[in-house]
Amino acid sequence: MKLILNIIIVLFSLTYYGCSEDELSTEELKSRIIGLNSEIDQLTELSTGESSADCRTKYIAGGNGCGPILVYGILGIDTLQIEELFIRLSDAQTELYNMEGGPVCDLGLPAKDSLINGKCLACYGNLEAFECF
Repeated sequence: MKLILNIIIVLFSLTYYGCSEDELSTEELKSRIIGLNSEIDQLTELSTGESSADCRTKYIAGGNGCGPILVYGILGIDTLQIEELFIRLSDAQTELYNMEGGPVCDLGLPAKDSLINGKCLACYGNLEAFECF
């Protein structure tokens, strides 16, 4: 009986130790988020479209709902790669929010996306007046 109890204690200790090594600090998560944003920015800069049908708007949920909102073209980039980066960014943002907490954002989503000079841009406003960024 004592041997079984000791084995359980050892297994529990090893499990806890193994899990604690997998956790990242808030600084490591912030650094990861900056790196992922940089990779995504590089890909979206390369993205193009032939018409507005080639544009995609992506809201990256994570944690407090503070986006970002990205608009990109599906031509000229590996869409599977950018989608995988979106998932990793969302997971990192959620993990950071779960560690730090903070206020929740009230975020305005773009009304549409448009192709302007070969670049997909997010447009805000109404039918009479859109501003695109």
